[in-house]
Amino acid sequence: MTRIQTMLAMAATALLLGSAAADAQRWREHRPGWGEAPFGPGAAFMIERLDLSEGQQAELKALFEARHESHAETHKALHEARRALEKQIRAEVFDEAAIRAAAAAVAALEADLAVARALGAQEMRKILTPEQLAELEAMQEMRSEFRRFRRDHRGPRGHGLRPPPVDGE
Repeated sequence: MTRIQTMLAMAATALLLGSAAADAQRWREHRPGWGEAPFGPGAAFMIERLDLSEGQQAELKALFEARHESHAETHKALHEARRALEKQIRAEVFDEAAIRAAAAAVAALEADLAVARALGAQEMRKILTPEQLAELEAMQEMRSEFRRFRRDHRGPRGHGLRPPPVDGE
């Protein structure tokens, strides 16, 4: 490759990367809340779909932020506990007691997070109107149906969607 071709390729790459970054920025600006953890894309969709008032948005954002901060340590501990469990599973010497202890630690942290999520959901329910709660439940059911569909229609090796069956199969 000549020097000019190399320079042209580098310039084209820089142009493409800059364009992609600009597109990503425009997308974040178009979708309120996108990329602003903990008030991220799911929350932005919820705001649009539930037609939340400014006051409700502020209350929910405060709730999500407090929950995010309080869960951060538990999530970190859960990550470390899962790594410790995997290490025990792959250990050179089999130690059932150590594996059970590591699995119990993971289970305890997951239980703590489940309870915290349930408490957060109860707090959120207090903020929403009965109509918004009905819409939220419909959204959650739709998401559950989609997940069941994806689970039931996975292709080979669990990736993609399996093609629909042909008549007679």
